[in-house]
Amino acid sequence: RVIATTEIADQVVNAARFSPTGDRVLITSWAAQKVWQWNPATDGPSLATIAPTLDFTKEGGMLWAANYTPDGSRILTVGGNDARLWDVVGNAARTTLRFSPHGAVASVDVSPNGRLIATGSWDTTAKIWDIATGRVVRKLVGGHNGYVNSVAFAPDGLRLATAGDDGQVALWELTTGKQLPIETIRHSSPIRSVCFSPDGSLLLTASADRTARLWRSDNGQPVHILAGHEFGLLDARFSRDGLKIATGGEDNTARMWTTATGIQVGEPLTGHTSSVTSVAFSADGSRLLTASQDNTAKLWDTATGKEVLTLDGHTRELTSVGFAPDGRTALSASRDGTAILWPTADWDAQELTVGDR
Repeated sequence: RVIATTEIADQVVNAARFSPTGDRVLITSWAAQKVWQWNPATDGPSLATIAPTLDFTKEGGMLWAANYTPDGSRILTVGGNDARLWDVVGNAARTTLRFSPHGAVASVDVSPNGRLIATGSWDTTAKIWDIATGRVVRKLVGGHNGYVNSVAFAPDGLRLATAGDDGQVALWELTTGKQLPIETIRHSSPIRSVCFSPDGSLLLTASADRTARLWRSDNGQPVHILAGHEFGLLDARFSRDGLKIATGGEDNTARMWTTATGIQVGEPLTGHTSSVTSVAFSADGSRLLTASQDNTAKLWDTATGKEVLTLDGHTRELTSVGFAPDGRTALSASRDGTAILWPTADWDAQELTVGDR
């Protein structure tokens, strides 16, 4: 059952993100160069009737990504050679700070306390910015000799991880801006994403070399190689408790792994007919949601590895999936210009079978 669907006529929804409270959805379209803040409870089903919260065709600059800050009060956008912070008033936004210049910004993250922003750039560097002033606190140089594709703050906010096209991860001490002297964290192909485990003790990397890898975050020593995908990985995520990992790849499969052992849990999750672009665990870890270029999302039981149902409300490939913070709804976004909210409560009903929606 669909709770709500919203669409942008003839445009592509590149990303959709829940607010921290779960009552709003931030929808980004690169093609339209616009961001909409959608409230499913009060807004209509078409974004054509809602004024965009941000319109970069009027603001100037470029738009690649948008997300809420941790407290949900502001929006952070990335595009071109800068990142920008916006205050939201009603359904409109006004820029408060611009973090620029910094080459071509490919990734951004906000510190756990909401005071710092990190940007990773194709100029091979990362920068740390003070949200209050918009000024550069640190420029992190020398960790990479290629594009920086991903940046991630540690849960304690004291370190930053950066990952790049050079297949390496660098760890940085934020108080000094110095690169930590750790063992080399390296893949044989570009690293597409890096993230810390919820307790901060591990790093998870996903690479085009067909593997995800776990590393100790204090010294960079390898812990486990998650090997099994036949083609490159597009996404890798921890469960909220950190006990499980999910990966999605260009081999049309998702896989689950035990964090402690690095052993694959059960068989590959097969059923998609094209690349798996995004994976997301439910809040309690009992369900896994996968998005694919085959136009569908699929829900899986993490205990059995069985497919619970297929969410087939889109007409083009999916770009992202996620769960609301309270776990009561899920969100899928697609290149068909739609974002769909799905009620997770119905997914526990015994009468549901594969293909129901």
